Amino acid sequence: MNTADCRPGLAVITNVPTPYRMHLHHRIAQEIPELKLHSIFTRGCSDFTWNTDVPEEINAAHFGDPSDSTSRFAWRHPVRDLRRASRIIEYLAANNVRAVLFNIHCDPAMLKTFSFCHRHGIRTFVRSDSNIRNKKKRWDVIGWLRSHVLRRVLRRCDVAMPMGELGQRYFEKHGADPEQCIWVPYEPDYELFSSVDPAALAAFRAKHSLSEDRRYLLFSGRLVRVKRVDLLLDAFAEIAGQRPSWDVV
Repeated sequence: MNTADCRPGLAVITNVPTPYRMHLHHRIAQEIPELKLHSIFTRGCSDFTWNTDVPEEINAAHFGDPSDSTSRFAWRHPVRDLRRASRIIEYLAANNVRAVLFNIHCDPAMLKTFSFCHRHGIRTFVRSDSNIRNKKKRWDVIGWLRSHVLRRVLRRCDVAMPMGELGQRYFEKHGADPEQCIWVPYEPDYELFSSVDPAALAAFRAKHSLSEDRRYLLFSGRLVRVKRVDLLLDAFAEIAGQRPSWDVV
């Protein structure tokens, strides 16, 4: 532990350092100075090509292999994940961490880490972007396991942090007390939108053949089924006649 900084620690555990997470972690470090933030990343970045600046003040600690995919099945390498958990637990103990926010809760490493926190009186917060409408309705072993694990975690955690109403309904379905839930959506870095570099904007328009005379609704995300881009297109198609100067990109 760094003896020059005796503040109690707050650890935020997630898989990879994405740009939107960096903004949130930076805000936590700046706006809760009573706690020392520890940003723990459990996986590599092999699925993504983001060029992300990691601020020094978020105290990033990496426990993943660079080749470790974020999309792999969570229980594919349980022994390796349990060893990873042991290293994370050692880090928490060495840095006086008194509260942990889990953005991951259904893999062996996180379950072992969560159990350690629960046994040692470390406050636990569980945050997820899952919601009641985006999960498979059919029964399968993986779905049963995920549901069983989540119920166990939600019964023991101090606070559940869904993104909104549908997320809270998902948590409640898996045993969360409504009084236990606090909505914590991702909030963007508004300065990125309010102070746009005109030259960069012009270059973006030219690269993608976008006209200055049109207005655009921009979708940015993975083109995978779970993102339901079809719903966006169907919704826009219904109002396109009322918005003749708009396009979806």
